Amino acid sequence: MRSYSKEELERCYKEYIEPEFIPDERYPLKEFCEYFDEPGHYIEFDDRSCIAWCDLSDGIKWIIFFVVGKDHRNSGEGTKILQEWMERNGNPKTVVDAASEDAFRFWKKNGFSRVEGYEYVQPALFPGMNPVSSLVLATNFDTTPEKMDSVMKEYFLKELSHKS
Repeated sequence: MRSYSKEELERCYKEYIEPEFIPDERYPLKEFCEYFDEPGHYIEFDDRSCIAWCDLSDGIKWIIFFVVGKDHRNSGEGTKILQEWMERNGNPKTVVDAASEDAFRFWKKNGFSRVEGYEYVQPALFPGMNPVSSLVLATNFDTTPEKMDSVMKEYFLKELSHKS
């Protein structure tokens, strides 16, 4: 896996993350750049897209960000990029949260299913930020609200350890 310089991560943030995610949904720039120094946190980006994820137990990958550049949207490119990522990672059990209708439709179109009965609110990432309501979707494994609670607890414990 390629590592990126701070300048490259800043460019990724400004090009993909900042314009596409409301402030309460994203890490501030400094913390975003530090996030990928942590074990089990990964990012890939190029002139078409940015995908970031973290590894959880049981082979689960949580896609934190997936953004397709504006020039590559509505052309099937996002589906192609996602399929390539899934294949490179061995078609893993994957979880994602979707905070917009467009995101929800994209994930559904690509084989992700909503975790029925599971309501998710992303806690405030940092002081002064607000929680964000979202839908959780998963693929390549059957999950229940109880299993999602377990996955979420692991994810947020990992996130809290990153911040301390």
